[in-house]
Order: sequence, then C-alpha cells, then structure tokens
Amino acid sequence: MSVKSDEIIKPRSPFNAVLLSLCMSGLGHVYCGRLVAGLVWASVGAVAGVISLGMLASGSLAISWIPMVATQMVSAIHARAIAKQCPAEYRLESWNRWWVYVLLACLCSVGGLGHGLVVRDQYVEAFVIASNSMSPTLRRGERILVDKTAYRSSAVKAGDVVVFANPEKPSMTYIKRVVALSGDRVEILDGRLQINGEDIDGSASKTTPDFGPMTVPDYNCFVLGDDIDDSKDSRHFGPVPLATVGGRATVVYWPPFRQIHTPGLPAEVSSTRDDQP
Repeated sequence: MSVKSDEIIKPRSPFNAVLLSLCMSGLGHVYCGRLVAGLVWASVGAVAGVISLGMLASGSLAISWIPMVATQMVSAIHARAIAKQCPAEYRLESWNRWWVYVLLACLCSVGGLGHGLVVRDQYVEAFVIASNSMSPTLRRGERILVDKTAYRSSAVKAGDVVVFANPEKPSMTYIKRVVALSGDRVEILDGRLQINGEDIDGSASKTTPDFGPMTVPDYNCFVLGDDIDDSKDSRHFGPVPLATVGGRATVVYWPPFRQIHTPGLPAEVSSTRDDQP
C-alpha cells in the first residue's frame, strides 16, 4: 500500500492506550485518534473525581473511591479496545504528538483547578488542625474534610464538630464541638459540664474553671474544645452565630482515613430545635 511521503505511520499500542488512560481519562482515546471521545472521557473523569471527594467528605470511606477508579478503568478498557481496532498502518493525526498529550493534561489540570475551587467554596474543603484543643478527637497536624453542604437541609446539632468564623476575629477559622443550642442552659460547676442541668460525662475535669450559667441566645450555638482545659471557645468569645458556621467536619483523611466521632448526648440536647434557621 502506498502512502504519502509526509505521512507518519505508527500502529497504536493497546498497552500505551491503557497507560495513558490510567494517567488521565481520555488520553488513551486521543492517542487512538478519537479526540472528541477523549475530551468527553476527560470531563467524565473530572466529574467522577468530584463525586468521590463528596462521598469521602460525607463519611462514605469504604465506597468513596469507586466513581473515580471505575471511570479510570472503564476508560482504559475502552481505549484498549479502540487501539486493537486501529489499522496496522495507522496514520498519525495532527494531535498524535507527545506535546499535545502534555498540553491536554495541563489544560484539564487548569480546568480541574477551577472546578476544585468551586468545590472547595461550595461543597468540601480541606483543613489542617493547628492545635490540640480538640484532642483526642483531632490532633495537631491531622488533615480533615469539612462538608459545607451539611446544614443546607438540616440544622446544627449538639455533638457536631463544626468550623466557624471566630466571633472576635472573623478572618480566623476555628473548629470546635457544639455542646448546646438556642435556649439551652450551659454551666460548668465543680468540674462537671451541665447542659440544662444534666451532666455531660467526660466533657470537663476537676481543673476546669467554673463557668456560667449561660442561656444560649436564639440563632446561636455554644462550642467547646474536646480538650476543654486547653481550648479557647465559647467560654472566652461567647456563643457562635449559626450564620457563621461553615460546615461539619466529617473525615480525617490523613493520617489515616477515619470518621470523626460524634458522642451521644442527652436527647433533650441533641434533638433539633424548632427555632434553628
């Protein structure tokens, strides 16, 4: 078979198609001459990554990897099948160059970054714990994910670990545990934390200074650090407006993966109040 002198003929390798697809969904398809299919698979891969991240933030650790990994695998299998169907005398398209693959990967990374910024602002955000005030639940240096959608359809509950703007310094983000809601009476007396007169076991110690009593104002919550004797919290800066609560901490993703514990609290405290917005 005769070919033009300026045409480059190279057979498509199924192995290379799979390898490129595992690097980024869609690259294997571009390698096989399917540019549009490659761009579609790249978009599907980006969506799958966001879904996996959202599942991880919601605490679905065991299955959060499935959307992203499944997309990569199906993309690789499809690209391999296309590569095997390509003729032995495959004529390279104008985009079948290594630098095009790198450029596509960079463009997808930039698009992914922009998409990631939207996800961080609206859905899930990662934080690094800067102190031991939430020990032993959270320790300095641990990485966590915060679900920013947690309170769009439900109210803040006692026991939730939340991030919020410090009432004294709104530019600073704090993380503490909600122990009381609007209308609850909070008091620390003789080393015992009491909510509406009921002791909350393990929440204070003999060295904890007395506090209160205080009734939490409407549309506010009262927060404490789990290490109450080494925490700056609502005892110092007052109740936290619910409007400044940015989300619920759900998962420690490093080290290692684990869900953040929410302890049992008295029913009258942990129930959702009707006056919560």
